[in-house]
Amino acid sequence: MKNKFLILSIATISAMSIFSCKDDEETKTTNASIVGTWEMSKMSVKVYIAGVKFVDTTIMAEAGTSSVAVIKEDKSIMQIETDASGSDTIFGTYNITGTKFVLNLVDPTDGPYTEEYENLSYNATEMSFTGYDPNKTDLNRSEFTPTFKRK
Repeated sequence: MKNKFLILSIATISAMSIFSCKDDEETKTTNASIVGTWEMSKMSVKVYIAGVKFVDTTIMAEAGTSSVAVIKEDKSIMQIETDASGSDTIFGTYNITGTKFVLNLVDPTDGPYTEEYENLSYNATEMSFTGYDPNKTDLNRSEFTPTFKRK
């Protein structure tokens, strides 16, 4: 009788252990949210001169450099740029309206400024948006689209 109880107990515990395990896929998924820590992995750059596309390239993140954005639920953002000469941290706030992403930042040396981006897109692992310099309609403009990966 003791052996039957012991075997039944072991079988029950083993079955509970097997069926209580979650698939790896379930534990790795997160909801699509802009909130989190993001690191730039690449940047698409297009340069137009007199309205004609002159450059269309993708620049990958270089070893020893990083561009990280920490985006919080309270609408605050922190950008950290790091390279061989050191790091620069900028704080501010953000606002999202549809696919428009507006950053109100304060540079420690240059003061406050605003950056506006279009085509904001994000999911559980990747985020991108597009910016223009000087603006979207200028015939002599640069168009840049950074892609960030969730850290």
